Amino acid sequence: MPTGRVDDSGSIIWKMKCDCGNDHFISVRLLRYRGTKTCGRCPSVEYEIKGDVTFGRFADGSKFIMDTKNYKKVSKYSWSRSGNGYIH
Repeated sequence: MPTGRVDDSGSIIWKMKCDCGNDHFISVRLLRYRGTKTCGRCPSVEYEIKGDVTFGRFADGSKFIMDTKNYKKVSKYSWSRSGNGYIH
């Protein structure tokens, strides 16, 4: 919903509700031209540890598997999947 405020470029600022539940304020310009899709505070990956194997799931539902011994190293970073399938 529009807030009645504008950013420095004169673009209307909207209050949005992200899929993760956070409220988010963003200008129409950023929505239209940058393609902003989240509030930026969403957890990018959920993990489920099952013994020696850890299963990860991205917000889009895609999944990956890793060694549980690597969980502490990788869980503190934000991860995404590139167009060619690599996780970085």
